[in-house]
Amino acid sequence: MFNLVIPTDFSQENRETVFSFLDIFFQHLPKGGVTKLTLLNAYDTPRVGQSIIHNMDEKLSEISEEDLKKEANLIKERFGNASDYQIEKCSQKGSLLNVLHLYDKKDEIDFVILSYKADNFFDKVFRNSELNPSNIVNSLKEPVLFLPKGQTPKDIKTILFGVDLKPFDNDKDFELFLKFAEFFGAEIKFIHINTGAEGMNEQLFHDTFDSKLSSFRGEYSYVEIQSPRVIDGYLEFTKENNPDMVVLIEREDNFLKSFLGDSFADNFSKSFTSPLLVLSEKYDNE
Repeated sequence: MFNLVIPTDFSQENRETVFSFLDIFFQHLPKGGVTKLTLLNAYDTPRVGQSIIHNMDEKLSEISEEDLKKEANLIKERFGNASDYQIEKCSQKGSLLNVLHLYDKKDEIDFVILSYKADNFFDKVFRNSELNPSNIVNSLKEPVLFLPKGQTPKDIKTILFGVDLKPFDNDKDFELFLKFAEFFGAEIKFIHINTGAEGMNEQLFHDTFDSKLSSFRGEYSYVEIQSPRVIDGYLEFTKENNPDMVVLIEREDNFLKSFLGDSFADNFSKSFTSPLLVLSEKYDNE
């Protein structure tokens, strides 16, 4: 059973994007299978005099609880009182990152699902924001699935997994990702952009990933593209192959930010229509 944690600070468009993804998700759920939907609402008290903070906390808590009930009811209206999902509601004072972190300590997260506006998706999430992939993934050490708002997710049949061929020690989340790919019956295309003059790195890929893929019951392939710039190779591949989901690894040395860069953000965000799953480099088992 997957535990999908969904922060509920929704606009109508955000909600519809998430619900469209859940529509596809439930189509693949096997008979008798159950998944957990954790609706999470974070609220914080403005900085005011101490004398009124307590009353504000109580009021904000009530509003948060009501919002969660509303979202739970909307899910039931959309998907029915089905036996294939369980709804849990989590209301907590604090920033979204802190609340996610506290929840993760008491009940393990499989995937956090967030929705963003597609036309300037990367400008918003990769620049000095609490909610960018680097901050969230490095804080939680859990997989985060970003859904571009306003785009109806497609059935996930082809997954593009960007690799840099460096060691990847987070076997726990990689195995979880493989289960996710198997769940959708998706093919994984591991892609490496070779920007140097050296030859192909296929053997290095096999040395890095073959043992991790030994139990995977789906199809996968390795693609290497020679390009002077990562951005050009990536854009060419995504344009030609139109993947249903993109997966990237967030490195502790800020690989993801340096990998994307301003030019990548400016170009790729204009045509970004696929869900983006970000995995942490290392699994934090504390």
